[in-house]
Amino acid sequence: MYGSGTGNYTDVVWQELHNHVTTQTAQAFVNSFLSRVIRAHSEHYLDDVEDVPALDLNRVLPRYLKSSLCSFDDH
Repeated sequence: MYGSGTGNYTDVVWQELHNHVTTQTAQAFVNSFLSRVIRAHSEHYLDDVEDVPALDLNRVLPRYLKSSLCSFDDH
């Protein structure tokens, strides 16, 4: 590693810290975060579309209209 007392270790650590701070800006964080969120959403959305069958309105609508949950009043 680095010799103690030479100042090299401190200089290297300071330079690494400086590089990290100057490259990890708020804009870089937000861009990275949003990219990951969009990618995750796209992956899950595609899975959900394929896994959930379409609602059969011909079966559901008559049952809904006869149920007590229906808010339409035919009288």
